[in-house]
Amino acid sequence: MERLRAEQFSAFSATDAARWAADQAEQMLRTAEQRAAAEAEERAIWESLATETECRLLALRQQLAAVQAVAVAQPAALRLIANAATDAAQVIDLDKQATRSLIDGRLRAGWEADTATLWYAVGVRPVTGRNRATAKWPTTTGPADYVLFVGLTCAGVVEAKRGRRNVAASVDQAGRGHILFVTLRR
Repeated sequence: MERLRAEQFSAFSATDAARWAADQAEQMLRTAEQRAAAEAEERAIWESLATETECRLLALRQQLAAVQAVAVAQPAALRLIANAATDAAQVIDLDKQATRSLIDGRLRAGWEADTATLWYAVGVRPVTGRNRATAKWPTTTGPADYVLFVGLTCAGVVEAKRGRRNVAASVDQAGRGHILFVTLRR
């Protein structure tokens, strides 16, 4: 009786083990099929994105080619405009104040500059931590048009001259410091 029970138990255990193994195999198959389906869906998305990107890239290349074609045609036209502008600038004769106004605009790229308000006679002085172009700064040989300060340190002097004035004739002002002669022609 014991022997039969042991054989019966052994037979049930083998059957249960086989069922469990079959269940495990079926579950692994389902998981593999789900993964394959997900990967196929993802692959389709990436292929679609790649196709879309290639289309955009082709369109951008066509736009670039069109812009480059226009750019190649423009240098001749731009040279004509630049030459006309240079010719026009030769006949403009700015006075010293108009020249200073143009210099103010260019100095503003790195300095506080305003000839109308930032000048020595009204009490404007160098300030720590600020780049300032102070106008009409007194020197032993006469006022400098601009003295450029980086904080409290003098970095240079700018003398404004009319465009038609001979800069070489103004070199005597070099005794005021490091002078940068600026003439502007428009």
